[in-house]
Order: sequence, then structure tokens, then C-alpha cells
Amino acid sequence: MDLKAVSAPPDFDPEAVTPPGRPVGPWDVVSLALDVSGSCNLACRYCAEGLTQPRRPPMTDEVLDAAWRFLAPGGTPPKPCSVRLGSGEPLLNLPLLQRLTWIVEHGAADAPALFLTTNGTLLSPRVCEWLAETGWHVKVSLDGPAAVHDLWRVTPTGEGTYHRLVGPVRQLAQQLGDRFSVTAVLCRGADPGGVFAAIADLGVRRIELVPVAAADPAILPDWRDLQRYRRFLDEHVGRLLEEGGAPPPTLIRLQDRIRAAMGLANSYVGCAAGRAFLGVGPGGELYPCFRFIGLEPYRLGSLETGLDTEAVAAFASRAGRPWDERSACQACWAAPLCGGPCFAVAECFGPGDGEPLGLHCDYVRADSWAAVRVVQELQHAHPERLLAFLPVAPGLE
Repeated sequence: MDLKAVSAPPDFDPEAVTPPGRPVGPWDVVSLALDVSGSCNLACRYCAEGLTQPRRPPMTDEVLDAAWRFLAPGGTPPKPCSVRLGSGEPLLNLPLLQRLTWIVEHGAADAPALFLTTNGTLLSPRVCEWLAETGWHVKVSLDGPAAVHDLWRVTPTGEGTYHRLVGPVRQLAQQLGDRFSVTAVLCRGADPGGVFAAIADLGVRRIELVPVAAADPAILPDWRDLQRYRRFLDEHVGRLLEEGGAPPPTLIRLQDRIRAAMGLANSYVGCAAGRAFLGVGPGGELYPCFRFIGLEPYRLGSLETGLDTEAVAAFASRAGRPWDERSACQACWAAPLCGGPCFAVAECFGPGDGEPLGLHCDYVRADSWAAVRVVQELQHAHPERLLAFLPVAPGLE
């Protein structure tokens, strides 16, 4: 990989993977993100939610029941369908997770998939066993080895949390298999290769590395961090292309870009937030996704009154507009591969008017460049090996 390259890879035609049509509403809601706790037990130094969202009370049983009725009117949810918990620390309200599991198990023949994103500090062995037995998909936030993780992910008193995660991560990696993943946030000075290796050493097979979205410039990666990330990708791709031997753990963002470079499920929007995917606040308010919960300018209605169609349309045409209506994306060769920015990151941390972030997008271009290299080289030498990157089953991921 050319560490200075920002243009498209040789022989890559963005038009070949540009989706044929733009999303047009109205949309059927097939996924909800529930803010069940309204708060978190940590004080991570880069926390985007802590900067943008007001403190909220925990969700009640009544609101949870109303959310299920909203998603599954008449008791029949759409297919495919999912419920995701990730705002704040969901395990602070474990009884509601248990209630949701019971509702899903007894409420429909085709139960939606359940996804939990957690900081991991409340994952006792017993809770891990329960999550494994009841079919949850679990993502733990862990930023690498102890020296890195404990620099950022701390308790309100400043205590590091790595020692509380090692056991649960090992246990879940063993018990959940591909239903388990770890996400590491890359801040300034992080070594992506070291972070990836430290997480893989815990037995994790699905790893996501994401650049931080933060207001403090001292936390944001700089051009040296970007170079380190490109070198890490170059080495990782080399391992992927090697013949024989055990494959490395899945690098989730790269895998997504590889599928996009193959022309699979590309879109004019990076995700279905505000369309087929909605966030539900503890009081039953509806937002585009969990990152917008509590931010009133982005409120789209409530479980009680339903969606405000005018607010939904306004979001889809402004904050949630497609990439071909964003000036930065129009000039970017990788836009068809990424689908545009995270709406919340662009709105809350972008340079203005919901445009994407400069260096943040450089990381996406690095992923995209690496993905194109994988697809091009395998198409030429071993096209059958591209089958390994096909989704196992259709649905939300």
C-alpha cells in the first residue's frame, strides 16, 4: 500500500460498485436500539455519548413492552429483525435484558436477533453463561493491552478497568464464537498492530478497530497514527492473502469493505438509522439511532404517538442524507464502498453542516484501499477464496 496515496487504487472503478438506486421511503422498521439504562458506570475519557447526551432515567418494563409492540404489532416482528442494546451501559439494567429475552422467546415463532454492546465491567461468569445460553450476540469495548485500555476506559474515580474484562472476554470468546466481537477505539498514539494482537491473544476471532470521535484534538489520531494504521492494514492483508496456515482473526471493518468492493449490499447511506433502524429512549422517545437519543433536534416521534413522518423525511434529507448529496463524499473515490459517514459522528463532530471528518475518512479510505487490493489479487489468482467473505446469511449485521 502506498502510505501517501489518497487517490483510488489502480484499475479500480468506483462506478462499478455504485448502487443502482437511492433509498426511498417510507421504510418498514426492522431494528430498534433500546437505551435501557440511561447511564453508564464508567467515565471514559473520549466518551462521545458523555459529551453529547443528557443523563436519563432507566427504561421501565412498560416502555420495553411498548417498544416490542411497536416492532412487532400483533406479536409478529418483521423478518429479518433485531433488537440492539448499546447506549450507556445496558447491564446496569439486567432485569430488563432478562425481560426482553423472555418476551422474544415467548412472543414470536421467528424471534429477532438480540445484540448487546457493553463495557464488560459487569460481566460476571454467571451473566456470561446466561448470555451464551439465551443466544445473545455480544460486543465488548476493549481498547487493547492494559497500558492502552486503562489510559482511556476508566471508572469515575480514575481506576483502570482492563483487569475486569480479561476473564469475561476469554469466556465469551470461547462460548459465543462468531456471536462475539471486541471493538477497540484508536486514539492518538495507539499501535493498531499491538491492539489487534493483544485482543486476539484473548481468543477473540472478530475484532473491530475504529478511530475515535472526540472533541478534544489531543485525543484525535494524527497523520502518524494514520500511517501506523496503513502499515498494520498492509501486514494484515498480507496474512489474508497467504496460502495455507490459519487465517488471522476477522478485522470487521476490512471485511465489510471487502464485501463492498465485491459489490455486495452497497448503499447510498452508511446505515439504516432514521429509516429501517430507530433508537428508543428510556421514556419511549424515537430517534434515528442510539447515538442521537436525548438530542431533541433529532427526535422522530414516540412509541405512544408513532413516527412523525415530517421529522423522518427531514432527517433523511438533511442529517441522514445520502453520500451523493455530501460535498466531501462526492469528491471521494471510496464513497460507494463506505456508504457515507456515520450520521451522528458527522453531525456532532464534523466540520459543519453534517459533512464527514477529514482524518476519520482517511481511515475509511485506508480500509477501502486494502479491501480493493484483497479483491483484485484474489480475483486474479484465487477467485474461489473470495467465497469466504460472503455473508453466511442475509440480514442486519
